[in-house]
Amino acid sequence: MLPLLSLPLPPLSQRVTHQLLPDGYTPSPTSLISTQDSTPSLIRRSRPVPHGAAFSYVSPLTLPFPYEFPKEEVKAANAATQNGGKEGIGEESAEQQYERQMNQVEGVLRRYEVAPSDLAAPAYPAKSKDGLAGYVAVGKQSQSYPSARLLGISPAALEDCLPELDVGDSFDFIAKTTGRDGPDTYSSGPMAQQPTSDEGKARYQLSDVLGGRAWPAVLPSNEAELDDFSGCGVYARKVADDWKKEDAVQRWERRKRELATRRQQSSYAGWSQAYAGHQFGSWAGQLGDGRAITLFETLNNTVDPPERWEVQLKGAGRTPYSRFADGLAVLASSVREYLGSEIIAAMGIPTSRALAVVSLPDVDVMRERRNPAAITTRLAQSWIRIGSFQLPASRADWEAVRLMGEYVSRVLFRFDGVPESQESDVQRQPWAKKLLLEAARRNARMAAGWQSVGWTHGVLNTDNISILGLTIDYGPYGFLDIFDQEATPNHSDDMARYSYKMQPSMVLFAIKHLATSLSPILGFEDKHGRAPSPGELVSMKPEDLEELSEAGEALVRADVDQTFVDETMREWKRLFRNKLALEKEEQDEKSALLDPLLEVLEGLDFTLTQRKLKDFLPVLEESVQGAADQEEGIQKAVDSFVPTWYDGTRVLEYLKDDKREQAVKWLTSFAQRTLRDLGDDGVKAAGWGTARSAGMAAHCPRFVLRNWVGQEVVQRLEEKHDTAFLQRVLEMCLHPYEEWGSARDGKSEEVLEEERRLCEVGTPLERNMPSCSS
Repeated sequence: MLPLLSLPLPPLSQRVTHQLLPDGYTPSPTSLISTQDSTPSLIRRSRPVPHGAAFSYVSPLTLPFPYEFPKEEVKAANAATQNGGKEGIGEESAEQQYERQMNQVEGVLRRYEVAPSDLAAPAYPAKSKDGLAGYVAVGKQSQSYPSARLLGISPAALEDCLPELDVGDSFDFIAKTTGRDGPDTYSSGPMAQQPTSDEGKARYQLSDVLGGRAWPAVLPSNEAELDDFSGCGVYARKVADDWKKEDAVQRWERRKRELATRRQQSSYAGWSQAYAGHQFGSWAGQLGDGRAITLFETLNNTVDPPERWEVQLKGAGRTPYSRFADGLAVLASSVREYLGSEIIAAMGIPTSRALAVVSLPDVDVMRERRNPAAITTRLAQSWIRIGSFQLPASRADWEAVRLMGEYVSRVLFRFDGVPESQESDVQRQPWAKKLLLEAARRNARMAAGWQSVGWTHGVLNTDNISILGLTIDYGPYGFLDIFDQEATPNHSDDMARYSYKMQPSMVLFAIKHLATSLSPILGFEDKHGRAPSPGELVSMKPEDLEELSEAGEALVRADVDQTFVDETMREWKRLFRNKLALEKEEQDEKSALLDPLLEVLEGLDFTLTQRKLKDFLPVLEESVQGAADQEEGIQKAVDSFVPTWYDGTRVLEYLKDDKREQAVKWLTSFAQRTLRDLGDDGVKAAGWGTARSAGMAAHCPRFVLRNWVGQEVVQRLEEKHDTAFLQRVLEMCLHPYEEWGSARDGKSEEVLEEERRLCEVGTPLERNMPSCSS
């Protein structure tokens, strides 16, 4: 078992920061070093990033914004400015006063970044020459800097993604501190007790990194080894005038040289992605990770081939993409993402994972009200999304699109014939259409999974659609309690663009924009039978690129639609057959059985109504075996089962008779289909009802994370620090198909009653979920 910072990094050929182009203001991890003339505000100042930039190097800073610095920090910064402590400040011009204030801000911010003098003695020394060390800047050592409290760790995410990670005594620490408040509940930070045991030290390191205080990086061991890129903004200020004089070809040649240099360096640090996107159907321009910072990549070497994972903090402070926001996250949205990610994973739907949730008890976040701050640790094989392609494509930066596509094809999709080399004499196999259709298939399967469990994402902007087909960016999501195909959990979605019914169409909308972003490469590959070489696209005339783009989009338009629709339908029908314990596919099953089922479910509890169907099959077996013919047995089974299955209490009074008749008709069709599926020999075999009932129970959840349940978890954390309740709900999220509330394992009646309560509809919450920016 390994402490967090000792987890293995992937080889240079797989690292995002060694394969894609960085922001020109942070061209290297050493750019984050706090030098005398650095401008650390540029690390988080909201700004457009230069052409070609796929990411910016960023370190976490968990302070409220606008920043309110401790007095001792301001005093130290004042002493370092030219006018600090001098008389006659009132005589300054407005311009001088502004410059002095900006210098003061820069001076304070430098104390929160690692200084050259810190390089020789990191707080957590690296275990190997090229391994991660953990640095705690002087400003983060102050007693006023926020300490962290571990609220939860997902054992499933730990086992599935990072099985070699040593979390020390984290689980015991969380259990021991439940229901309590105060400094002794901090798991790391200036106010936390320093542990003496190895288990305590592993937990402290984990919490210190996941709480955003300790910065993981691979840096030079002393000041003498620093390069010209050291100090944020310093390098850019020296060469920015030359950048303005470049044409597109010259810019690519420069960036190609920078990339070649970067690929030879072992220095390493965290980053935030640059991307763009369509929000609610309208082009929004540059967006990016406004409050997400990927700390590092690692490999799960217990599987073959090793599986890469990116460890990311959500809510750890401002980045260049934060716009007017503070880069922080509230406890409610953090806990919802933690629980939501893990239940979606437990249901077998492709998703990012949530390793942990950490609170910052001394940090307040202002949204609709004052909220406690928290950070979610998210894991994904990659956080590249469709918007990652849209940003460079919108700038006609086709070399950056090509670099991104080659990285995804080679490292993430593992396509053959896509070389790492950026030399033009290397043969390149076509990859763009393969990437596009693979992304379409993966996202189709994801969307079908959502539809099968009645889950709505709420914010299906193109920047929230993963290139890998993972459920990402959990915001105002929700499981549908009372089923309504027009429902959306997002209070900002006035037109119900992202309703349950519309979700597959909106994912396809995003895939089509991926095709647009790849269009000149698609056209080039079709025309030449190979992928473009480095520099080839940037050297082409605009009219030739336009011709290739039009040809490329036309080439794949029908294939994209057909691939996505076919894959969505195939997966959707497969998932619903599993829910109904049906083994054989029938040609008309969508129109004859599945669409009518959704019509029956309108106005009913989506989850429990389907779960209760498992009890019908033993009744059907008994009725058919004891009847003169099958139709008589079916009728008997339906008549006896409908009163216990169909709950019309929330159906409008004037619709109740028609809806009940609809349920009877569907149940009869389901019984007939089940008997056809069994065949004559299967119907005669004893015990098929019980066996198929168990099959349904394995695919129809007993528990889903209803919105009111998530709200109760948050409320009990805020008011009672009840991490034990969070753990109980997490356990139910990790095993949604168990028969919660049924006597087993010696559980007390009190515990069983709580389980039953948490599985019920309760009070449905519809459109007042935390927003995607909370």
